[in-house]
Amino acid sequence: MAAASLPLEEFDEKFLTCPVCEEIYGDPRVLPCLHTFCTKCLEKWRREKGHLTCPTCRQQVRLQGTDVSSLPPNFFINSLLDFRDLHKSEEYHSQCQMCKSDAKVEGKCADCSFLLCKNCITVHSSIPALKDHYIITLNDLKNPSSRPKYTDRARYCPRHTDQRMTFYCQPCAKLVCRDCTITEHRPGPNHDPHEVSEVAQKYKTDLQTLVAKTLDTADDLRKTKETVGQELTSITTNCQTLRNGIQEHFIQMRAKLDEEKKKVTEKLDKMEQNQKELIVKEEKDLEETIKSTEDVLKFSTDILARGGGGVSVGEGSLCPPITVDVGSNNPVLRFGQYGSQQGQFDRPRDVSVSGDRLYVADTCNQRVQVFDLTGNFCYSFPTTANPGSITVHTNGTIVVRSGKEVEKFSPAGELVHTFSLDDYCTNPYGLTVQRDGRVVVADQDKHSIFMFEADGTLVKQVGGEGEGQFNHPRFVCVDKEDNIIVPYKVNHRVQVFDKNLNFQCKFGKWGKRPQDMMAPMGVSVDCRYNVVLVNIGEKSDLGGAEHGKKLQVFRLDGTWVATISSDGDKLNKPHGVAVTDDGHVFVADPEDHCIRKYRYM
Repeated sequence: MAAASLPLEEFDEKFLTCPVCEEIYGDPRVLPCLHTFCTKCLEKWRREKGHLTCPTCRQQVRLQGTDVSSLPPNFFINSLLDFRDLHKSEEYHSQCQMCKSDAKVEGKCADCSFLLCKNCITVHSSIPALKDHYIITLNDLKNPSSRPKYTDRARYCPRHTDQRMTFYCQPCAKLVCRDCTITEHRPGPNHDPHEVSEVAQKYKTDLQTLVAKTLDTADDLRKTKETVGQELTSITTNCQTLRNGIQEHFIQMRAKLDEEKKKVTEKLDKMEQNQKELIVKEEKDLEETIKSTEDVLKFSTDILARGGGGVSVGEGSLCPPITVDVGSNNPVLRFGQYGSQQGQFDRPRDVSVSGDRLYVADTCNQRVQVFDLTGNFCYSFPTTANPGSITVHTNGTIVVRSGKEVEKFSPAGELVHTFSLDDYCTNPYGLTVQRDGRVVVADQDKHSIFMFEADGTLVKQVGGEGEGQFNHPRFVCVDKEDNIIVPYKVNHRVQVFDKNLNFQCKFGKWGKRPQDMMAPMGVSVDCRYNVVLVNIGEKSDLGGAEHGKKLQVFRLDGTWVATISSDGDKLNKPHGVAVTDDGHVFVADPEDHCIRKYRYM
C-alpha cells in the first residue's frame, strides 16, 4: 500500500481521476488487466463498442454477469476516495452527517461512511452494535502510518450486516462473511471459501513471483527497445550510406555519360573531317585531271596550229617483242556493290593480299573486310576513321592508314597498336610496311615519303624537286627485298628506292601507247619482281571521253611487260591493287563500289 503514503494533494491527480471521463472516479471497477474506470464509463464504452474492452490496453473483458457491476470494485481507490472526502470536509467545513449540526467534522466511520463531529464520534463509539466500527480522525489522516488501518479494514457483508467479510470464495471470486460460508458459499463442488488473510498471502506470493518475472520481462523489453533503437539508428545510417552511394553512383554515371558524349562527339567530328577530306581529295583529283587535260589540249592545239603540211619520217629500231599469255583482258572475278552489309562496299580504296586472304579497306563504311581469293566473305572489323590504305606484315599484322593515324590489328581484327601522323603529315594517303616493321607513308600534299619505326618514331623524310622527289605521290609498296616503289599520278612515272629510301631509278612517261602511263595510282610487286600498276586515266580532248584506265606490268628496271585494258567490264576509278603468287591482281574501284580480279601472268 505504498501509494497510500502519497501526499493528499496528489490523490486527485495521480489516482482518483478516471482516464475516460477525466473526472473523479464514481463507483470505480477494476478490470482483469488491473486498469480502473468508472462504472458509468465502462457501461457507455460497452454500448458504443458492442462489447467490453479495456479503454487503455484494448484487452477484451468477459463479464461474469450481465453488466459491468459484476466487475469487482477497486477497494483501494474507494479508500482513497474516503480519504479525499474527509480531507475535503476539513477544507470546506462539511456538515456532520449524524447530528446534522454545523459542528466541525473531526472524523469518518470507515464502516458507516459517515462524516462525524467530535460529539458524534463519542456517541458512535459508545453504541454496542457499532463498537467494532473503525473511525479515522483528521489527525489519523495526516499521519500516513494510520492509513493502512483504514484501507486494510474488512468491510461488512451486504447480506449479513453484522458480519465482516473475512473469507474469499475462489470459484465465485467474491469476499464473503462467516455466515455466507455456511449458507450460499458452503464448501463443495462450486464453492471453496478461505480466510482472506490466507488467500491474500497466497496471492501476494504469486504476485511477488509475477512482479519478479515482470521486472525481468521489463528489463528484457528495455533491452529490446534499446536494440530496436539501435536498429532504427542502423537503418537510418545504412539508408543514408546507400543514399550517398546512389548519389555517388549517379555522379559517376553522369561523368561517364559526359565522357562518352565527349568521345562520341569527337568521333563524329573526326568522321566529319574525314568525309570532308575525302571530298577535298576528290576535288583535287578533278583539278589535277582538268589541268592535265588542259595541258594535253594546249599541246595538241599548238601542234595543229604550228605544224606544216609535211610528214617527217624517221627510222629506228624496235625492242624485241615479249610474249605474255594473259588470255582475256576482262576481269576473271568481280564482287561487291554499294551498301553496308557483309560483302558490300562504300568507296573501297585499297586492297592487300596475304596468303589465301584478301583484305579490303572499305573506306566510307569505316571497316576492313576480309575475303578468300574467290571473293567469299570471311569476316570484318571496324576502324576508328575512314581507312584509306591497307597492307599486311609478314607476321600477319594488319596495318591500316585510318585518317591521320596508323592502326595495327591482329589477324583476328583486334586493335593492338596505333600512332599518329598528325605531327608530320598533312594529307597522308598510301602506306606499306617493311619486313622489320618500319612503316612507309606517302603524303600527296607534302610531296613526300615518310619512314617510321614500328612504334611511330620518324626515321626519314624524302621529298622536294628533282630526282628522288615527288609530285603528289599516292600509293606506295615494297618488294620482298624491302625496295620501295612509288608511282605519282601528276608526273606519270614511277621511282624506285632501296630499303633506306635512297633513290635507285625511275621510269615511265605520259602517253597513249600501251607502255605509256596515264595518272598511275595503285602499285604492287609480285614474287618475281614484276611491278603491277593501275592507271586512273584522264578525260580525252575529243568529246570528253575518259581513256587510259588500264593495268600495266613492268620490271623493276622499267622494262614494260604487258598492259591490260578491259573490253567489257571497264575500270572506272581504280585505286589500290594487290597481286597474288599465281599471277592475279585485285583492283579496288571506289566509284563502282567493287573489287575486280584480273589475270596478268
